Amino acid sequence: MKKKYLKFLICPASKSSNLKIVNIKKQSKDEIIEATIKCQDSNEEYLIKDSIPLMLSKKSPSFPEMSFDKQWLLKKLKLLEPVLSSGKKPEERYNKILNIFKLNRFPDKSVFLDAGCGNGVNGLEVAKNNPTCTVVMLDVSIQGLKETYKRAKNLKNVFVLQSDLLNLAIKDNMFDYIWSEGVLHHTKNTYEALVSVEKTLKRKGMLYIWLYANYKKSYYLIMRDITFNKAYKLPFWLIYFLSVSLSLPYFIFNLTHINIKKIIQPSTKKLLKHRPLASIIFSTYDSLNPKYQFRHSKEEAISWLSKLKYINIKIVGDLGLVAKKK
Repeated sequence: MKKKYLKFLICPASKSSNLKIVNIKKQSKDEIIEATIKCQDSNEEYLIKDSIPLMLSKKSPSFPEMSFDKQWLLKKLKLLEPVLSSGKKPEERYNKILNIFKLNRFPDKSVFLDAGCGNGVNGLEVAKNNPTCTVVMLDVSIQGLKETYKRAKNLKNVFVLQSDLLNLAIKDNMFDYIWSEGVLHHTKNTYEALVSVEKTLKRKGMLYIWLYANYKKSYYLIMRDITFNKAYKLPFWLIYFLSVSLSLPYFIFNLTHINIKKIIQPSTKKLLKHRPLASIIFSTYDSLNPKYQFRHSKEEAISWLSKLKYINIKIVGDLGLVAKKK
């Protein structure tokens, strides 16, 4: 962690910004590697470990569950698709971000938050392509953050930290852009998580969220339903093998469908994408694994943003929403 990034942080227990870095045990020229962040008002302490501030408070009412830790470990071990995210390459993910925010590149000195960054595929692409933009990447899963930090080591504009979306360790009004894709609905309360995250956005800043829709079911959501929303209670290795078993029929169906369509409609050949089995297994695991998985309507999501005084609200795809803070 670079010292300059302390300006982003507050104590999640007291909400005080009166923080000080103490007990520095290991540091390099511009990085604090092992130390403690102490709140001068509440006396709560948070470790900086392997350069990542661990800003979770066990005294807070929103201490989160950690179901995604094993998921990112499996991804690292290549037992789940290690490169693609929802079947897309990193450069495709970055182009999607630019298109949604209607940008050619991010403005100089802008600040971007990847809220629920997982293993960092979105924020890292923003950082790589926009060296004058500061990219803050947070998640509750330490396994994903370790992988993110490892991949961000040569980037000078990335700040990686552990924080809970429902009890953020981030000051209000810090960001010009917030990206939270497929994350808020995995918290105890989607709307409360949205309120917590959007407070960190500056006036006239841009927000993008993507939620599971309650009016359309993907194969992965159907698999969640047929396990009665209880698969998350299983040991992670059993969830993994269940995901493999459930993914095989869809992989075979998808492969067969594509090959038949190529024969019947050769003109569609370039548009049809074969999704690797490992990528399907990841999406299935991603659906079965979390404790919380809420689904919402367009009307509900739009009403939330309207209530929070957002303007220019637009629906993107099934249930992605982009909006501007008034």
